[in-house]
Amino acid sequence: MSSTSCTAVGDYWNGTLRRTLIEVWNGSAWTVVTSPNNGDNDHNILNSVSCVSATSCTAVGEHFNTNAVQTLILSWNGSIWTVVTSPNNGTSFNSLSGVSCASVSSCRAVGYYYNGSVDRTLIESWNGTSWSLVASPNSGSSFNDLYGVACMSAGSCRAVGTSGNRTLIESWNGTTWSIVASPNNGTGFNALYDVSCVSASSCNAVGEYSSGNVERTLTEAWDGTAWTLVASPNNGANNDNVLYGVSCLAATSCKTAGNFNNGFVFRTLIESYG
Repeated sequence: MSSTSCTAVGDYWNGTLRRTLIEVWNGSAWTVVTSPNNGDNDHNILNSVSCVSATSCTAVGEHFNTNAVQTLILSWNGSIWTVVTSPNNGTSFNSLSGVSCASVSSCRAVGYYYNGSVDRTLIESWNGTSWSLVASPNSGSSFNDLYGVACMSAGSCRAVGTSGNRTLIESWNGTTWSIVASPNNGTGFNALYDVSCVSASSCNAVGEYSSGNVERTLTEAWDGTAWTLVASPNNGANNDNVLYGVSCLAATSCKTAGNFNNGFVFRTLIESYG
């Protein structure tokens, strides 16, 4: 939100269960903030957070036990985090991987659910009062997973993921979600894990693609008309390199983060554009 106000989410192991973990930055230090969990005997994991102000944040993920995995949404009002009722598509696996809020009354969360035979896209919408399921398309009969979303306004969002080992990008126009043509690097596995937009005509998405037996960074850009591949570096010719998150301040100013490994040790990977 600013150089003196940031929020990060995830989970920790308490010796028995995975529990929500939320930390805040005040400009000088990171501190752990008390965060709730859904179910005393459930694992709880947070995957993404979006803040529109220091007093309004939304975090998403999943909670699960031996019976089912269900969506998890937490809300921050400036004083405490609380669990917010969130819908699920069926009673089996439901997970939220990304969230983006354009205002306190407009958020979109994305992920995927299992329909009994294959993963399908999952999108939920917040109208200031409650979360509801929103119809979202799928590409083909293979698995479709959404991992990241960016909303410029209540009527303009982009979501990214993978469909049958190929990139998947969907667009919201205020009325419906639709699949947008997206490029791939090579014929192997391609996936996009996060997206950042500074306007309706400027977005950047990051992820990975397979090149032989090695994973390489994948970056794509939207210019208002089409998505195109953008060259991105890798650390080590024989190391796996993956990008998981991206944030852009302008069309020519982005930072992306992930990791690389040589088969033995994972190391941080940060790249800059512009």
